[in-house]
Amino acid sequence: MESKSNDGDGVPLLPTTPGPGEEVPSQRRRAIAVVLIAVLAFLEGVSMSLPGPFFPPEAKNHGLTQSEIGVVAGSLDVANLCFSFVIGSLISPSNKKAVLLTGTIISSAALSLFGLVDYAQDERIYFVLCILTRILNGIGVSMVFTMMILISSTCFPQKVALMNSFIHTVFGVGMFLGPVFGSILIPVGGYVTPFVSIGLIETVFSFLGMIIIPVFPASKKTANDFKTKEYLMFLVSFPALSVFVPTIVVTLMSGFRDSAYALHYHEVTGLAYQKIGLLFVVNALAATITLSVVGVLTQKGFGPSIMIIAQCLTPLTTFAMFLPYILPEIETKGWAILTLATNGVSVDAAINPSYLLLQKAAIKNGVQNIDQVRKYSSSCFMIILSMGRILGAALIGGYLNELVGFYFTSLIYTSVAMVTVTWHIVFLVRSGLIGKVYFDTDVDNDEPASDNLDALN
Repeated sequence: MESKSNDGDGVPLLPTTPGPGEEVPSQRRRAIAVVLIAVLAFLEGVSMSLPGPFFPPEAKNHGLTQSEIGVVAGSLDVANLCFSFVIGSLISPSNKKAVLLTGTIISSAALSLFGLVDYAQDERIYFVLCILTRILNGIGVSMVFTMMILISSTCFPQKVALMNSFIHTVFGVGMFLGPVFGSILIPVGGYVTPFVSIGLIETVFSFLGMIIIPVFPASKKTANDFKTKEYLMFLVSFPALSVFVPTIVVTLMSGFRDSAYALHYHEVTGLAYQKIGLLFVVNALAATITLSVVGVLTQKGFGPSIMIIAQCLTPLTTFAMFLPYILPEIETKGWAILTLATNGVSVDAAINPSYLLLQKAAIKNGVQNIDQVRKYSSSCFMIILSMGRILGAALIGGYLNELVGFYFTSLIYTSVAMVTVTWHIVFLVRSGLIGKVYFDTDVDNDEPASDNLDALN
């Protein structure tokens, strides 16, 4: 007869009859595993934010145009997006650890190679190698982020929102410190130094994960198969699109930031590009603080209300970025700091609650197995982040910015955001999702939690 292990307070967690290569970890072992995953999330945050302030000016020196810079910045997320569609079919309870560690090794190696590409002399070779290394990095990132959420949620299934918030918060701290590391290390050892250093450090922690992270046994009721038709029906359902599209518009700001902000603020503030990274710290710090607060509030049921605030803040922020075109005298370092801070708040306040609403959309669309709900939500979550960064980098920060300039790009962005904000708010209000709405955490019974599951009906 199958017995269960307890999650510290008598809550059944996992079967205690593991299969070959599986184990039932203690609560202490699971806590250590989550800490290691958090370290990897931190390093991923550093690697994601590192190119933003420093790559565009360096690429300009290599002869790349603004559009080409946008293509390079978005290529990571193109790979991330494409791989997000297949990652679900690769996941099983027994290979989550392997997928995570393979992804971190790929990501860390690609980051180091991206820095070393700077030694390429020919402009075309440099451009192609930049794209290839970013694509490789995107594949690794897709594997890492999907597994981080799934494994940490498996470790503490009754605290899904807190685990999600914790991982994204330490990722945000990494985003915060990435530009700082670059500003410190580039003057010491040159442009290549921070990329190779962070890549090597992440590789070391990847190998530590082979020892520390357990292989969890599978519940007999766990759904291992990724049901493609069911997943696609979920993606095109109205509830999913009503979260999907407006959140993508918010995350456009991330890609816009990575491809265009450094050059713009270098021009208007006069800061050397090595020091622009310190200006980006404001954006990442605001995002980190926001994530830590939002995670707690989302766990308490306030996620949809937070998303409304984030959605409304987005067009206000982008209009503030346009305003110096009318009032040039306000274009100061202080104004840059203000807009970058609100930018960080609006983007990251929308990230954590969107995962919650995607779960509700999956349940509304008839997905009853909680393992499938989490797989679909995690995959869709990665697609949102990827598409937002792709379009933000290549279309908004690249092509459109080169065509009409930074200020009018911000104005166009404001108009689009106002439309999607209205759509999102109307959907949340009409669906009854303004009150307290909670994460589904009833994993043992493999049934959705009852709180507010009918809110989308």
